[in-house]
Amino acid sequence: AAEAHNFRGCGGTVQFISGDRLDIKYAAKEVMRDAGAPRKSSQTKVKRIGRYLRRAPRFVLRYRWQKPSHVLVMGADASHAGCRRTRKSTSGVLGRIGKHLVHASSSTQSTVRLSSGEAEYAALVRATAEGLYIRAVLRFMWREVRIALESDSTAAIGTVRRLGPGK
Repeated sequence: AAEAHNFRGCGGTVQFISGDRLDIKYAAKEVMRDAGAPRKSSQTKVKRIGRYLRRAPRFVLRYRWQKPSHVLVMGADASHAGCRRTRKSTSGVLGRIGKHLVHASSSTQSTVRLSSGEAEYAALVRATAEGLYIRAVLRFMWREVRIALESDSTAAIGTVRRLGPGK
């Protein structure tokens, strides 16, 4: 019980730090997946992140001056069946206004996807939902933006562009 308590404390710290460090966002998500029922391998994951942070103490995001942009670009990608234990996919979403990063997330998909196209489609749906949320927040601050989606999967793009029930 004491080891589990210690692990959850370390995992919470890693999750807090990952808000500013995109390079450990996926690793923090994987650590927090084990927070409910930690295993021996869970502590190893936290130690590995700690060693990485000791080797790479800084992560710099540069926000250079740019002209105002009215387009929120949401990029989505997925790793199909990335978890060896559960075979669940992971969605990664990045939101940018111009070249400025305004949002980043990494999450495990709730169900097992049967194909990489299906996993990529689920990531695009998640990016759309997060984009609508960010647009609502920006609208609250009197800033109007359009949402554009980006994906590297032709299967997901084809599914998204489909209109009507088909044949």
